[in-house]
Amino acid sequence: MTAVYLFAGTAGVGKREVLEAFAGYLCDYAGIPESSRKQHVRVYDVHDFQEFRDAATFLSLHRSEQKRVLSGAWQKLRQKIEADRPMIALVGFHVTFYRDHQIRLVHPWGEIAALDPRAITVLIDDIYHVWQRIEQKNEHNDTYSHYTLGELLAWRTLEYEEATSLSENLIPGRTIDVWAFAVKHYKETLRRLLLEPEIPRCYLSFPITNIRSDPGARAIIDRMRRRVSEIATAFDPLTIDEMILVAEHNRLLEHNDLDGPVVISQGTRWPVDDVHERLAVFPDAVPISIPRSMVSELIGVSTRPRTPIEDHIRSRDFLLCTQAQFLAIYRPQYKGRLSVGATAEAHFSTYAAPRRRLTYWPSEDGNKSGAFFADFGVSYQEEERWFSALSTFKP
Repeated sequence: MTAVYLFAGTAGVGKREVLEAFAGYLCDYAGIPESSRKQHVRVYDVHDFQEFRDAATFLSLHRSEQKRVLSGAWQKLRQKIEADRPMIALVGFHVTFYRDHQIRLVHPWGEIAALDPRAITVLIDDIYHVWQRIEQKNEHNDTYSHYTLGELLAWRTLEYEEATSLSENLIPGRTIDVWAFAVKHYKETLRRLLLEPEIPRCYLSFPITNIRSDPGARAIIDRMRRRVSEIATAFDPLTIDEMILVAEHNRLLEHNDLDGPVVISQGTRWPVDDVHERLAVFPDAVPISIPRSMVSELIGVSTRPRTPIEDHIRSRDFLLCTQAQFLAIYRPQYKGRLSVGATAEAHFSTYAAPRRRLTYWPSEDGNKSGAFFADFGVSYQEEERWFSALSTFKP
C-alpha cells in the first residue's frame, strides 16, 4: 500500500521543486537505481489534475464550482496513485486559497481522507524570498495575484492552522501528524521527521541577534547547528531569518531615510551553508528591493513592546518548540550578554508547553543571575558533555 504524505504551503514556497528534490534524496538514500525510482517514490500535485489550472480563472469561480473542481481533481489524483502504486507518494496542495483579500477553504475532506495520509507538512520560507518569487512569476506570466509581506505572513499562519484542523478532523479517531517545516532545513531532517519518527526531535535555541555581526561567533554557532542536526531531528530557527527586515528598516531610519525601499543584499541574511544538502535554497536574485510601505506595515507603531513581525517570529519559534520533544539550548548568555529569544523559549518550554531543556552554559559566559525568571533545565559547562547528553536523550 502506498504511503501518502501531504505537503501544503502558500504560493511562492516552491512546493513542486522541493518535493522533486526530496524525492530524489529519498531514492539516493535508499540506493534506488534510476530505472526503479518511480516505483519507490513519486511526486504529485493536485493542481495538475484540476479542470481549471489557471489560478486567476479558478479563483474567480463561485465557491460551489471551486469545490466541484477540487473534488474532481482529488478523485483523479487518487486514481493515478492507485494506478502507479509507488511505495511513497508526495502530494502538494494548498489547504487554503488567498487572493484579493478573500479566503477560500473548499477542499473535499472525504476525497483527501480516502488517501489515508500519514502526515501533513506545511512548507514555509523567508517571506521576502516568497514575495520575490511570486513577483518574478508575475513578470513572466501575470497571475494577477499580488501580495504584501503582511498578507503572506497571514496566509502562512492560516495555512498552518487549517492544516492542523484538517489533521484533527480528517479521519475519525486518528490525528494525523502536522509539521511546520522551513525549506532551508536539511533534506535529511525531513526524511527523519517523516520516515524515522523514533529519532528524537529537538528545537535548537541559541543567540542570533547579539552575535549576527560577529563572524567568529557565527562560525561557532554554525558548527554547533550542523553537529546537532546529525544527532537529532533538529528544528533550526535560522532556516527562517526575517528579523533582518526590522534591522534594515531601522538602519534606514538612522540615516533619516523615510521613504526608500528596504533592500536585502548578499550577506544581509545569515549565510546558508551546505546548500546542496538543504531541501531547497533557490537561486534568488539579489538585491531584493521591497517597498517601504510593506515593511512599515510589519513594524507597526512605536508604542508596542514588540513589532508585529517580532510577535509573528516569536509565535513561530514557540510553535517549533512544541513540535520538538526537547530543547537544545546553546550558550544563551554568550560572552555575558543574555539572549532575549533563548530566554523566552526556555520560559515557554518550562511553563506553557513543558519540554526538557538541555543547556550548554560554559563558565566563561558568566553566572545565571540575570536569567532568574527562566529555567534553562539541566546545564553543562563542558561542550562535549552537552553533545553527549543530546545524543543519548530518550523522550
